[in-house]
Amino acid sequence: MPPIDPLSANHGLLLFAAILLAGAGAPIPLAPILLAIGAMAAAGHINPAVAFLLPALCLVPGDALWFLLGRRFGQGILHIVCKFTFERDTCIRSTQDRFARYGLRTLLIARFVPGLSTLASPMAGAALNPFQRFLPYEFAGALLYSAAYLLLGFLFSNQLGTMVQVLEDAGIRLTVAAIILVLLYAGSKLAMRWWLIRQMHSISIEAASIPKDPDHEPLIVDLRGRNDLTADPHIIPGAHRWKMDELLNAAKSLPRDTLIVLICACPNDATSTRAALSLRAKGFPKARPLRGGLHSWRAAGLPLQPATPPTPALIPA
Repeated sequence: MPPIDPLSANHGLLLFAAILLAGAGAPIPLAPILLAIGAMAAAGHINPAVAFLLPALCLVPGDALWFLLGRRFGQGILHIVCKFTFERDTCIRSTQDRFARYGLRTLLIARFVPGLSTLASPMAGAALNPFQRFLPYEFAGALLYSAAYLLLGFLFSNQLGTMVQVLEDAGIRLTVAAIILVLLYAGSKLAMRWWLIRQMHSISIEAASIPKDPDHEPLIVDLRGRNDLTADPHIIPGAHRWKMDELLNAAKSLPRDTLIVLICACPNDATSTRAALSLRAKGFPKARPLRGGLHSWRAAGLPLQPATPPTPALIPA
């Protein structure tokens, strides 16, 4: 099988322009473009050094823009980005977990992980990382990602030609199959989100802030992670900053009828809803997510205080 048909110089420029747009957030699949550029380099239609460096350089400006938006708007920009993903309930939390564990090194593998590739740059900005530290990690990550696909395109240019022919022969059948798979995936995610919301009624700001029984004030637990607190270093007075395992450990000493109000910083209150479901399964029927989280509390004009080091996950007997 001969190599993939050569592309003109103008076609090559269009491919690099597409990479630039994809880096800025346009819904353009990068992998096929990088494979095509690698095949062009193998066929001698583009300088290998240019093919190796230019795609990574094209990706950096878009990610730098998202980083600066994250610095400017904090967690707000993350919620906007998550609205355009299937994993909107968990995308922020999973990205925060990786950043809490690996810091800016997350950028080295971000583009290889669906969802993480979208949020990594604005998350790095929202966590107030210096731009001069962000840039080397960003470029290295872009270089690793583009080089992986460029190398595959370079080494398997002949096989790519065969694949293109197979896809052309499959025609409408392959297109219909792809559409069905996408619809099934989207439907499963929507069904899971619907089920999660149906399982738990959140508690309103009014009910959480004005307990009916003064002798049994609610236990307020802030489940936000370190990056959330960096972007918004405030907490509800009296709230406990606990991780999920700390909350479950503390719950062992609580009366079963305790009103437990859970706070997170994710779309649809997903993290606090899952925590409430776990507590209910352990016999705490009054575990409830706070509707709208800290944002709604602040919007209601209720008091906040600067966040302090995490409180120990112990409840006095």
